[in-house]
Amino acid sequence: MRPKQDLNLFPTNVMVFASDLDMDKILKASHSIHSSTESVVVSNVGGWQSYDNFIMEDPLLEELFTFQEKCIREYMRDYNSCRYTLSNAWLNINGKGDFNWSHVHPGVQLSCCVYVQNPGSGIDLEDPRSAVSMLQGFALSPRNYVEYNLRPEVGDIIVFPSWLCHKVPPNMTEELRITIASNYSVEAV
Repeated sequence: MRPKQDLNLFPTNVMVFASDLDMDKILKASHSIHSSTESVVVSNVGGWQSYDNFIMEDPLLEELFTFQEKCIREYMRDYNSCRYTLSNAWLNINGKGDFNWSHVHPGVQLSCCVYVQNPGSGIDLEDPRSAVSMLQGFALSPRNYVEYNLRPEVGDIIVFPSWLCHKVPPNMTEELRITIASNYSVEAV
């Protein structure tokens, strides 16, 4: 039997883009930034995180932000006309056992994360619909996940709404997990 309607209400759009960026150059810039500045603590437990906006001026990362804007443009393709602005960006480096608490990015509309070096850990995206947990007795499917672990590859860029709660599980390897995160403000035009 086919339903009269099958509504996919309240979707949360998350896109993963593969890049052809020179990740060796971005990794080199990441190590340079890491060795020249102190860490701040925001959502990170252990690990190292740069100050906001510190990395936006690095000429080695200009190509990354240019490509990222193309990803934002594609993400926003089905929305009304809008203007978006890079609000802030920072570097994250997590060693063995380091992780990030569950958090959102307030005051902005879109967030990005670029995977510079990823030893296999991903990002956990949490379902914003709290009542979906009532369906946990059923077999898991995309319609009733409470949490989804996305495992991007090196060079991938994730774009998602900034209000989407997410966390980074502990890095269980000896290899550093290096990401560059950023936020965009979006305005209708």
